[in-house]
Amino acid sequence: MPSAIAIDGGRDVTGNVRVSGSKNAGLPLMAATLLAPGPSTLHGLPPVSDIKNMGSILQYLGGDVSQVSDNFTIDTTDVTSRFVPAQLTDSLRASILFLGPLLARFGHACLSFPGGCSIGNRPVEEHINGLRKLGACITVTDTYIEAHAPQLQGATIDMQTPSVTGTMNLIMAACLARGVTHIHNAAREPEVGDLINFLVLMGVDIHGAGTDQLVIHGRHSTPLSPCQYGVMEDRIEVGTFLILGAICGNPLTVYPCHPEQHVMLIKNLKAVGARVDISDDSVTVWKAKQPLAFMVLLCLAQGTSHVTESVFERRFGQCFGLRAMGAGIRVCERTAVISGVEKLSGALVSGSDLRATASLILAAVVGRGRSVVGGIKYLDRGYYHLERKLAKIGVAVERLHEPGPRRLFYTYNAIVAQCPPVPGLRPHDMHSISNDRFSFLLLCQPTFISYIAYCKLPKDKQCVWPNRVRFTDDDMEALARKLADYPICESVVFGELWRTRTKAQLISLEEGALDHWFFGRTVMAGDAIHKGTTKSALGGCTAMEDGVAITNQLHQLLNRHRNKKPSTVEISAAMQEYQDSRLDPGGDLTRLQAFDGWYFYIMQRWLTPWIGLDTLAINIAKLAGAGTKLSFVDFPEQKGLLGWQDTIAVEARKKRQRKLPKSSTLLWFLPRDPHHVWSGIEAAH
Repeated sequence: MPSAIAIDGGRDVTGNVRVSGSKNAGLPLMAATLLAPGPSTLHGLPPVSDIKNMGSILQYLGGDVSQVSDNFTIDTTDVTSRFVPAQLTDSLRASILFLGPLLARFGHACLSFPGGCSIGNRPVEEHINGLRKLGACITVTDTYIEAHAPQLQGATIDMQTPSVTGTMNLIMAACLARGVTHIHNAAREPEVGDLINFLVLMGVDIHGAGTDQLVIHGRHSTPLSPCQYGVMEDRIEVGTFLILGAICGNPLTVYPCHPEQHVMLIKNLKAVGARVDISDDSVTVWKAKQPLAFMVLLCLAQGTSHVTESVFERRFGQCFGLRAMGAGIRVCERTAVISGVEKLSGALVSGSDLRATASLILAAVVGRGRSVVGGIKYLDRGYYHLERKLAKIGVAVERLHEPGPRRLFYTYNAIVAQCPPVPGLRPHDMHSISNDRFSFLLLCQPTFISYIAYCKLPKDKQCVWPNRVRFTDDDMEALARKLADYPICESVVFGELWRTRTKAQLISLEEGALDHWFFGRTVMAGDAIHKGTTKSALGGCTAMEDGVAITNQLHQLLNRHRNKKPSTVEISAAMQEYQDSRLDPGGDLTRLQAFDGWYFYIMQRWLTPWIGLDTLAINIAKLAGAGTKLSFVDFPEQKGLLGWQDTIAVEARKKRQRKLPKSSTLLWFLPRDPHHVWSGIEAAH
């Protein structure tokens, strides 16, 4: 999934921008299609994530949703469900808009509480109180809202606050109510007017569009008619580009843009000195003669400005990012105090909601240098292909992506379990056992035993990410029965451990490596990127070697830039070199311990006892010595044979007495047969 947008700011911006249809207008229109069974088509609807999520809810309810470009056809003929579950409402605030239409059509609706951007408290009291005035019986819990009403009745509703979605919900519910509904103090936003126009086209008689006094004549006895409708332009996107044009200088034309929908924005642009040319369906704006007095652009204004948010308590999510870019901003409760600066500079920032992320995008365009803006999941909820539109008018922009899978595959499953101590296994014992069918790893603690039993999956069960094998308790029991008589040591079989288990789970195991290991100043190492073979147990080793490789790259980078801070691009290039150098770590060392391949299997099972442990230790030490080292530190070379088992402690004491440099320990489990474990070489490198 896309995760960030990178922008090289400070370039000239000019040209024509075609804005998308309004997401905020389209969402209630999609919900309103429930009022008229049959196929309705919405033209110009941007296929952003919120629109797709709304379509998923309609499909869950039983509707049919089809899309061709930005045209959506929604057939609600076969809708029968009245329940919208939490997994469909958690990320979509507009899901509350299904409450009114479902209740009006079916007399029953049940919705989990909606989610959305984290911009503050957005209560649903206006929805609940208004529907109760229409005759609904409503139950509200901590997790859901349920409403019943055999037949809604027209009523007079006095809204305490002019909630936009509250007004929309009440309008849609009143469309199928018996009698006339009057709504006082209704929201007057253009999106409400767009919904009214759509409902009028369906056959509802509504008066007062554009005012705070609405009159709806219900059509309880005559069904509404599906229709085709063109969604209004997105006011947020229009404002984004008009403000961008006002600060960047050259003419920027935004279309389609109906001036009557943007009266306040155009008025404010003119008030601060911007030149604005208006036509029937477009607006062209030039740079303001004085610094522009809007939130993001006030950062470049002379003097001190104050911006107060009167609705949402967390609407200033962009302030932290703007400060990182050099803006002088402090927030006091619901007021942002902005001290103007001469310029903004590129930085790594992230938005916390749709508008905050868009603000940071604007700041990145007008700032100097490269910026990387995260939080794009919020931007994608409302802006359709924003980076393409920016590129068309001269912005140097690219979309970055999160680390993704190079090739994660599943060929093994494993029982991971614990049990109490059993006779025959001593505390601190370690057993690593492997044969042609199964592999085991046991770690004995004083009060419990942890063990893992590996099994290779049949060919038809093996898969590649994002597919994944899921297992049930029955699958786990079946595998345990196969292993029940398998010997763990001379006196213990697997079944004894299994019968006394205290916890157990059967999981699938990943192997492979991720495709991209870094993002901005964040980089991954070890098990986060290398999915090791099932018995390798080398996550810690690879993490340490990865850390050494990262340190080497950063050391080289800082040496090249002794008197200045490396740029984000240079850091990314260094991290790419780190990734390239570590893309296939482990090699023979990993495969040796994992019994991966017939050569290593034969060597460990039969050749090791024959050639002797000293010879094996030398060969393994050579492999370990070839690992990644700090390129700028001189290590004294340690030569000679290292002892096994009892001699390890003696050699360790001698080293401490000689005050030799600290060595790193590499612990191996090389079974002579399934009942014995040899452990340990200590290789200094």
